[in-house]
Amino acid sequence: MSRRSFVTTIRHLSRSRRSALGLSGSVSFWTAYASPQVNKKTVPELDPAATASGLALSILVAIAGVLLGFPAIAGLAGVLAGGYLAGRLAHRDGLFHGAINGALTIVVASIAASAGNAQVANVIADTLSIVVSDVLLLGLSSLGGWLATRS
Repeated sequence: MSRRSFVTTIRHLSRSRRSALGLSGSVSFWTAYASPQVNKKTVPELDPAATASGLALSILVAIAGVLLGFPAIAGLAGVLAGGYLAGRLAHRDGLFHGAINGALTIVVASIAASAGNAQVANVIADTLSIVVSDVLLLGLSSLGGWLATRS
């Protein structure tokens, strides 16, 4: 079957199906029933002051946690608190502000970690642990921002 006959067959089948359903002519269910808001995709407006405050709190809580002897949960608690603060100060789109706070915290932590000159024994395991911890940080920060706008 040539390409032309295949396309003709498909057009014929689609016309016959519309006729069988009683839908002659050009009908689009999507535009007929969808509200105008469905097709719009908007990005929330970022509040820089809320995001910067959340980032500062994330860093301060993480440093305080390490100094108090809780290095295992210091970063997690810091990013959760920072995401919460960013969402709370923004008064809207808490999940978005929390996620941005988490991403910025990961960038700052990566820069701070690269300042040291540590040798890694197993590159694959180290890379996997970094990816898992970054996903956890983003999730916790987003959760903090979401909780801020829920309360």
